[in-house]
Amino acid sequence: MAAAAAPLDWKLKASPEDAGIEVEAEIDSNKVGQTWRWRLRHNGSLSAKGRATTVAPSGSFEVRRTVVNAKGDDVLVFRAENAGSGEVCRGRVVF
Repeated sequence: MAAAAAPLDWKLKASPEDAGIEVEAEIDSNKVGQTWRWRLRHNGSLSAKGRATTVAPSGSFEVRRTVVNAKGDDVLVFRAENAGSGEVCRGRVVF
């Protein structure tokens, strides 16, 4: 019998930051050394992207970016993909 996969936890939040919006995303896979590709879209446009590696002690990484607070609703989408397993975490928040 195969061992059960460790539970994955992720969070996405947005908060006011001066005249912008601070976007904070966290992936906690409980495994140190995993490489994840991530991207942040703001109102449909790519705002930021990168790679991150989960670190000790919790096997997690965090991404923080500040984007412009556009007039009306701001739709923020964060997507991260585990480069090894293909597992995907995707979240959307309207600010």
